[in-house]
Amino acid sequence: MQSVGRDISDRVLAEQARIEAEKLLAEREAQFRAIAEGVPLPITISAIEGPEILFVNEPARKTLGIEVGQIGAEATATWEDLSRRDDLLRLLLRDGIVDAFEAGMTNMQGSRMDTLVSARLITQAGRSAMLAAVTDITRQREAEAEIARQRETLYQSEKLSALGSLLAGVAHELNNPLSVVIGYSSMLKEFSTDKATVGRADKIHAAAERCSRIVRTFLAMARKKPPTRGAVDINEVVVASLELAAYSLRSAGVEIRTELAEPLPNIWGDRDQLHQVITNLVVNAQQALLQVPHPRRLTIVTTGDGDAVEVVVADNGPGMPETVRARAFEPFYTTKMAGEGTGVGLSVCQGIVTAHDGSIELDSTQGGGARFTVRLPSGKAETAPAPEAAGRAPPAPSAARILVVDDDADIASMIAEMLRRDGHDVTIADDANAALKAVRDEGIDLLISDIRMPGLDGPGLYRALAQLRPGLANRLLFVTGDTLAPEIDRFIGETGAPVIEKPLDPQTFRRLVMERLRAMETSAMEEVKA
Repeated sequence: MQSVGRDISDRVLAEQARIEAEKLLAEREAQFRAIAEGVPLPITISAIEGPEILFVNEPARKTLGIEVGQIGAEATATWEDLSRRDDLLRLLLRDGIVDAFEAGMTNMQGSRMDTLVSARLITQAGRSAMLAAVTDITRQREAEAEIARQRETLYQSEKLSALGSLLAGVAHELNNPLSVVIGYSSMLKEFSTDKATVGRADKIHAAAERCSRIVRTFLAMARKKPPTRGAVDINEVVVASLELAAYSLRSAGVEIRTELAEPLPNIWGDRDQLHQVITNLVVNAQQALLQVPHPRRLTIVTTGDGDAVEVVVADNGPGMPETVRARAFEPFYTTKMAGEGTGVGLSVCQGIVTAHDGSIELDSTQGGGARFTVRLPSGKAETAPAPEAAGRAPPAPSAARILVVDDDADIASMIAEMLRRDGHDVTIADDANAALKAVRDEGIDLLISDIRMPGLDGPGLYRALAQLRPGLANRLLFVTGDTLAPEIDRFIGETGAPVIEKPLDPQTFRRLVMERLRAMETSAMEEVKA
């Protein structure tokens, strides 16, 4: 009897212990659910084998669209790449814990998300299971991508700024000897009586002019100035762009064919910006053609009617698949290798063309080349130059006393010789301080000065003259091989001082000198009458 009593007592105690254990388990489960449901992150528990969804909190149901009881493919449908889930499981089974595991997922609405998954290996209902908390970092990744884009933009801007400074120095050094070559070859053409000498001088002059156009093109691309609209001959822009890219096109074995309609209506726009558009399209075509065997062909055709001008830039390169063509004008999108491109060229082209009330279209198929069509509205007709501007500058109203200030002796001598041939009395000063001494000692009608000089520069000379002889500050004509520097631009804008850029075109230069002298004579006569 005692034995039977003890058995009953043991069974009662065991049942009570079981009940207490189940009660404790239920309490703990309720506590877990309360905690899990209160966490704002999607939390899931899934069986390792199966897999089977054992638990989801409300954020997981709303965000991922997962429900308890889902099995197999249905349970893993939110994973963008199932191999990433396999990678996570391998790490979890090895270490029992995984934090900040990156994976792409698809939410209930079908939108892709970038996520971080933190997982723990647990036992649920006697089965090995994975408890996972999912953090949506899509916006964070988008912000990081935007910061990277902005950093790249800043980097490119800094590179362009450095390039501009480099070009300014190179242009200044090149423009001086180019001015000498152009000036003396013009004088040889004008004054030589030997036809052979005239022919040789003409070739020298043409080659130097081509070099000067390339230098001016580089400067125009590097300058940071507000757009200035005017009548633009798009054929001249095309020719200048091809000259700029001539060496790279020739070295790549690219055959160039142009069909430039004549006459062509002018475009009312910014020449430098339109030049940038055509140059970008030419450079893009040249880079694409490097990917195909010979023959490599680049064709540029211009046509026009009364309302618009059209430029077609076509190549027989590899072309583009639909996925690339659809994003061709998207900023920072590029298929080039790192260091070969930034993906901003075509978007910049589109922006410039749109700002000119035009359109740019791309027609391309994979293996069928690319064809860009730029359509721009035609603008105001440009007034033809007066006959006087096309030929030799007529003599000034009277001989003038002119002081030439330049630290480059060859430039100063060449300018002096041109002006002496027009009957002027010319004195040379090799720096601004020597010029100030000459102004004190001699009567000067016109002062022609370089802007960039060692020691006292052109703006410094202008300010010194304003104090020494205020009237003479208005008789300055500046010559420069570089207007890139912001301080030079500000000085010219504030003073309104006339400037002619190197390399000097002799006819333009002599005509400007004549106009300045005429204006001064007219002003003097009006003062006498008053």
